[in-house]
Amino acid sequence: MNLTNFIALLAFSSCLMNGFSENSLKNNLQKWEVNTRFATDRDSLIPEIVLVEGGTFKMGSRYGEIDEEPIHEIQLNTFYMGKYEVTNQQFCAFLNGRKPGKKVLKSWVNTADVNNDIIKVGKNYRVTPGREKYPVTSVSWFGASAYCDWLRDKTGETYRLPTEAEWEYAAKGGRKTHNYVYSGSAILMEVAWFSWNSDATFHEVGGKSPNELGIYDMCGNVQEWCNDWYAENYYSESDRVNPTGPEHGAEVVVRGGHWSLSIEYVRNDDRYRYKPTKMDNTLGFRVVKQ
Repeated sequence: MNLTNFIALLAFSSCLMNGFSENSLKNNLQKWEVNTRFATDRDSLIPEIVLVEGGTFKMGSRYGEIDEEPIHEIQLNTFYMGKYEVTNQQFCAFLNGRKPGKKVLKSWVNTADVNNDIIKVGKNYRVTPGREKYPVTSVSWFGASAYCDWLRDKTGETYRLPTEAEWEYAAKGGRKTHNYVYSGSAILMEVAWFSWNSDATFHEVGGKSPNELGIYDMCGNVQEWCNDWYAENYYSESDRVNPTGPEHGAEVVVRGGHWSLSIEYVRNDDRYRYKPTKMDNTLGFRVVKQ
């Protein structure tokens, strides 16, 4: 028996137990199809995650801006990092699940951006055909955080944005590190979309080689929101065990560089920061699960 027939049989059986009607058969069949798709499609409700075993590493750089110094040793617990940047399809499922009002939506994602691939059709949101597996962009820090909250509500698991230290540790390969300048290679073209090869746009997730942990697009493609507030001198006063950034701030840490930046600005240890309300087509995010 093939999968389609099996799904139909389950739906028909459910209708027999609950009282048969044509509408109930259609509703149950649709429910089973959705559940099956979510169980097999990588761009389903739950992003794929990769185990990042805890350990210690040297955070920072002597070859960047002053806010990347001093180099300091950090110890982290084990966590799980998103294998890919969150996609349009995944974020669209969140919007359809939360049904935000116009004011809330405006604070989460810039749907007016001509580069945005998410559109509203009636009461639901849809992804531009063919763009389902591209990273969602034009999402604010608030929108990215709201997505993580929704995942937590749906799964009962602790999802959130990565701390800056977690992001850098995972980008450098964690315990499997080869100490590359870029995430997964000393040759940026192998692992990243950036100004030399991007054709002035971002690309579908997973299009380049992964890093030592099997994580894709940590450098280039789109920049990624972190959970931490930004402070220029934070490395001098940071906790050395599971740091979470300053308690307050005006800007949020962003990591990884993006598709229009040149080679020196997409290093593993390069730091950026933006106001949490910023939304454009260079900005996306990935999740962490504890």
